[in-house]
Amino acid sequence: MAPTQAERKAETRRRLLEAAAGVFAAHGYHGASVEQIAGAAGLSTGALYARFGSKEALFLALLDEGLDGWVSAYVGALGDPADLGAGLAGA
Repeated sequence: MAPTQAERKAETRRRLLEAAAGVFAAHGYHGASVEQIAGAAGLSTGALYARFGSKEALFLALLDEGLDGWVSAYVGALGDPADLGAGLAGA
């Protein structure tokens, strides 16, 4: 069964975010180009602009996903303690 349009969009987004993480890590924000990121993802710059609109928006999406993961892990470590201090110590 062929992937749906939504699945293809999600896969393109994932590939761009993964590529951006590597390119930003290697070259920094200012040293990274949309051409490098798109190339690392095996996609066109048009795909990058269609999904994110700009390098800045891609960078912010990458930060947002990273922070979401960190916050989720932290909240999971907190659990639902009756004593907030105990939960924070456990996290």
